Amino acid sequence: MKSDNQRERFERCFHEHAPAILGYALRRTSSADDAADVLAETMLVVWRRVDDLPEEPETVLWLYGIARNVLLNMVRSQRRRTRLTEKLTGLRLPHLDESNHGDWVAVSQIQAVVSALPERDREILLLASTEGLSSQQIGDVLEMNSNTVRTVLHRVRRELSEQLNRIGHVHVEASRKPKDDKEVER
Repeated sequence: MKSDNQRERFERCFHEHAPAILGYALRRTSSADDAADVLAETMLVVWRRVDDLPEEPETVLWLYGIARNVLLNMVRSQRRRTRLTEKLTGLRLPHLDESNHGDWVAVSQIQAVVSALPERDREILLLASTEGLSSQQIGDVLEMNSNTVRTVLHRVRRELSEQLNRIGHVHVEASRKPKDDKEVER
């Protein structure tokens, strides 16, 4: 629980500097929603680290540093999502800009198919595809038998391949094994 003094420092910081941080984020993101997310994440860090809040005039500089790190995390997250999409489609997608409407449609359809997976299946697929974990490692993370993970992963990839092939934008192979996935020794 934060003390009254900590709460007051946070509130003063927010009221004095939120407009500047929001403006900073608006100039560096593609949407007002993303900028609002940057402001919210920045202020969350401030709340957690209110005891580290420097005195004026360094406060806004500290906030810009935090906002910059939040923006970098957003960029990394977007890159991970793009890499996942590329892995799932087996394609290297061209740079997506407004003139590549068909690519945007394909990406959104792929995201919809992945999002529609049951939570456990989606988590297994994402741990394998984005984190590069083996079936054994995924089993450890999810507290599941590695053979069950391997079976689920094979089924999910097959179903995903069938759905994406039905859409007609991509052709993927369902039988791909992670390169670090080894047969279980008996």
